[in-house]
Amino acid sequence: MLELKKTNRINELIAITKSNSGISGPELAKAHMELGSILARQFDGFDPEDTTVVAMLRGGIFFAEGIYFQLGCKFQTYDPKHENFERPGTKNVILVDSVINTGKTILEVVEPDMYIACCVINENIHFL
Repeated sequence: MLELKKTNRINELIAITKSNSGISGPELAKAHMELGSILARQFDGFDPEDTTVVAMLRGGIFFAEGIYFQLGCKFQTYDPKHENFERPGTKNVILVDSVINTGKTILEVVEPDMYIACCVINENIHFL
């Protein structure tokens, strides 16, 4: 598991993205995008032409956009309530959601060679 080093800025952004922060709208979206951009720097060496960021709707969209803009790769959305997941044809697939509570949605689609990015995850979730 990759975890970002908690700098003052990252702690500020995480505080904004918490559900009890009272912050919504553009400020919340920008915090998710900035966290995504910072996290994407950890994916150094990924070929943009062979990488797809998959935003889990709705919560993952802004976090995923931050990763996407930083990597300059392919982008798609996935709405688990209204569509079946089709794995992108790229070597690297990054599933993105802002919060993973039970892990049920992610576990239904993740494969061993995929990456998962999130802001908050239930500490009791264990992936493949």
